[in-house]
Amino acid sequence: MKKLGETIRKIRRLKGITQYEIYDGVVSRSFYSAFEHGKYEIKASAFLTFLERLEISLEEFKYIQNEYKSPQSIEIQKELFKHYYAGDIKFVKSFYETFRNSKNERVRLLSAQAYLYYYIAGSRKFKMTYEPLIPLKFHLTLMKNWTLVDVQLFVHTIFLFQDDVQDLINVFKQSYKVLNEYMDFDREKVVILREQINLNCLQTLLVNQDYKEAHDIFDLIGKDNLEKNDPIDALLYRKTSVLLFKLYFEDFEKAKCDLQKLLEFQVYLGMQVTDFKSLIRTHREHAEVHRKIN
Repeated sequence: MKKLGETIRKIRRLKGITQYEIYDGVVSRSFYSAFEHGKYEIKASAFLTFLERLEISLEEFKYIQNEYKSPQSIEIQKELFKHYYAGDIKFVKSFYETFRNSKNERVRLLSAQAYLYYYIAGSRKFKMTYEPLIPLKFHLTLMKNWTLVDVQLFVHTIFLFQDDVQDLINVFKQSYKVLNEYMDFDREKVVILREQINLNCLQTLLVNQDYKEAHDIFDLIGKDNLEKNDPIDALLYRKTSVLLFKLYFEDFEKAKCDLQKLLEFQVYLGMQVTDFKSLIRTHREHAEVHRKIN
C-alpha cells in the first residue's frame, strides 16, 4: 500500500492540482516534496486539510490508496451489516464461525460483533458466553479515540464491564466525551445513543448493587437536558432511567405504577415491549430486596 504522500501526489496529478494549491500555508516546500515521495508522515489535522483541498473523502482516498480496492475488512463489514439488517441470522452466525480465528485483528473484531448481533437479533435461546466478546471489551478499553461506531458498540456491550465498575465508569465517561463532540453533527442519533447508554449503565450498576456509582451516573444524567423535539426513543429511555432510580431510592409504589403506565404507552405506540417487561420485572425484584435490606 502506498504511503499518504504518494497517494496524495497521485490524486493531485489526476486532478491537475499544483503542490502549491495543496500545501500552501500548511507545510514547507522542502517538506512536501519529500512527503510526496514517502519520506515523511504528517499530523492528522494537516492530512484532513489536504483532503479538503483535493475535494476527496477519506473513504475515496483509502480506496485509491489501496489500488482502487476496498480493504478486505471494509468489504467484510459491509457484508455483515447487510445481512444483519436484513434479518439473516444464519449468515451472522456463519460469519462469526468463519472469521473468529482470522489473522486479521480487525476481522476478528468484526467476528466478535457478529456473535453479539446473533444474540441480540433474537437467538437468545442459546447460552451466551463472554469469551468471544473479549476482543470487543479490549477494543473499547484500549482505544483512546472513539468514533460514533465505537459508541454504538458500547451500547450493546455495557454488560461486559459489569464485573469491573471502574472500567465501566471510565468507558462511560469516554462515550460521553465522544457524544458531546458529535452533538452538532447529528443530534438525533447522539441523544438516542446517550440515553441508551445512560439507561444500560444505570441498570448494570443497580443490578450489581453498585449504588454509589448509580447515584453518580444518575446525577450526570440529570445535567443533560432533553428538548421537546428530541426523538421519542430518547425521551422514553430517559423516562425509564428516572423511574428505575425512583424504584430503588424514592417512592417504590409510585415508580412501579408509572413504569406500568410507560409500558402501556409503548404498547399503544405499537412498540416491541418484551424486553421492557423483563426490565420491569427484574428491577422490581432487585429494588424490593434493596429496600428490605436498607
